[in-house]
Amino acid sequence: MNIKQYLSIKNVILVVLIIVFVLVISSFVTKDWMINLVESLGPLGPLGVVIYVVISHILTPVAGSPGIVLSVGLFGILETMVLTYVGGLISATIAFFISKKLGRPIVRRLAGEDTFKEIDNLVDVFDEKLLVVARLFGFPLFDVVSYAAGLTPLSYKNYMIITVIVSAIPSFTVNYIFQFVDFNSPTSILMILGFFIVIGAIFILIIRRYISGVKAKKLEVERTVNQDRN
Repeated sequence: MNIKQYLSIKNVILVVLIIVFVLVISSFVTKDWMINLVESLGPLGPLGVVIYVVISHILTPVAGSPGIVLSVGLFGILETMVLTYVGGLISATIAFFISKKLGRPIVRRLAGEDTFKEIDNLVDVFDEKLLVVARLFGFPLFDVVSYAAGLTPLSYKNYMIITVIVSAIPSFTVNYIFQFVDFNSPTSILMILGFFIVIGAIFILIIRRYISGVKAKKLEVERTVNQDRN
């Protein structure tokens, strides 16, 4: 067996293991699972929040917002924002390297088909400026941006510098806003969840328009070049 065949078999085994891991984890990572995890960890309960955030970012079908709301009730607003920020940085690294090392097939499996389409659209126009905007305003789609970045030539160093600095801004802005929210009220909680959904939808619409504009400019340039050649 030559080196190329060995690496091919190794990659296949790795893919199978990741798929099995996804199926097993996604079947039991729920709100109740998070509560049990936090309670079982005792003084290390905050670690459970970080783990939940990381899983919800890596496995996009797992919703992260309910976990954040629950964490606020358990640990308070400021500590929750710090925990979600740390969890976000960890997941940003994991998602980036999953994309960079394992490529589109694994990202599609982890993110789901619909989310992967958004990731693929971002890749076409991704650069550092877009990453800054995405980390500022696209925080409900944190996972999408992380996966997309890994599918581009962007270096990990530049990616993490931007992520560490810029993503702190919305994290602690939300912390300030949450101070005026009554987390004992079901209506308030629904409004918070709705807020995340609306922000995510607005960001998607803006990015789609931006992508369409960039593609239109590229087509115009190609037409101009072809006309000059003719």
